Amino acid sequence: MAPAIRGNNSQGADMTDIPASIRVGFQDFAVEPYWHGDPPANGEFLRDAGLIKLDTSLPTQRIAATLLHEVIHAAWDSGMLGETPDEEQAVSVLANQLAQVWRDNPALVAYLESTLGNRP
Repeated sequence: MAPAIRGNNSQGADMTDIPASIRVGFQDFAVEPYWHGDPPANGEFLRDAGLIKLDTSLPTQRIAATLLHEVIHAAWDSGMLGETPDEEQAVSVLANQLAQVWRDNPALVAYLESTLGNRP
C-alpha cells in the first residue's frame, strides 16, 4: 500500500494520516490531494480513473467527512444503485458496501476514528 497523505490544513494544524488507497467493492481507489476543483468542491470520486480526490486545505474534520462522503459515492456506484433506487434497496446495498469497506480498510477506520472521534 502506498504511504498515507500528510500535510497541513488551512489553520496550519498537522493532519492525521489519510489512507493512500481505499478498496470499495472490487476496486482500489488511490486517494490524492487537490485544491478546489472546477467547479469548487471539497472532494471528488472518479470511478474510471480509480481516484478519490480531497481538498487537503480544509479543516481536518471536514477532510475526514469529505473522505467518507466520497467513499459513499464509490459504494453507491459499486452497488449499481443508479439515479432513483428504492430506499430499502439503497440502505441494504450501502450497508453491505460499507461493511466491506470497514473490513478491508483498517487504515481508513483508524483515520476516521482518530479524526472524527476527537471530543472537544
